[in-house]
Amino acid sequence: MAKQLILSIDYGGSSTKIIGGLSLEERTPLVMDSEIIEVPANSVKHSADEELGLSGNNPMRQAWVRVGETTMVVGYLAKARFFGNPQLSQLKKNTAIYKTLAAVWILAQTYQLGNKFDLALICCLPPGEYRDKVQF
Repeated sequence: MAKQLILSIDYGGSSTKIIGGLSLEERTPLVMDSEIIEVPANSVKHSADEELGLSGNNPMRQAWVRVGETTMVVGYLAKARFFGNPQLSQLKKNTAIYKTLAAVWILAQTYQLGNKFDLALICCLPPGEYRDKVQF
């Protein structure tokens, strides 16, 4: 039976709030910086490795995701290394998928889930963007 990650995420303007874990008893609250930025694919791995060297094995400080040809750096790494911004003028659905994937990766690393697990996900989108839930 595959492990299941339970994840709740709120994409706030000042920070991304996350509660995730394997059960109601075994969960971790996290606050991720809201910064996000698209970068060339070849620039992110080096910066994440440098950050790993500076901070030990802390996934919160080295989150980045690649979807198709798009590479996005999320949270602390986006803020500290790439001067990202929270992109408050964009619809949250435009950045939420990358933040969600980063949160899933961070918690998968935290709970040592490997590459295969089930995911139960709840996301908070603003009421004006709820109609786009299927696209998200």
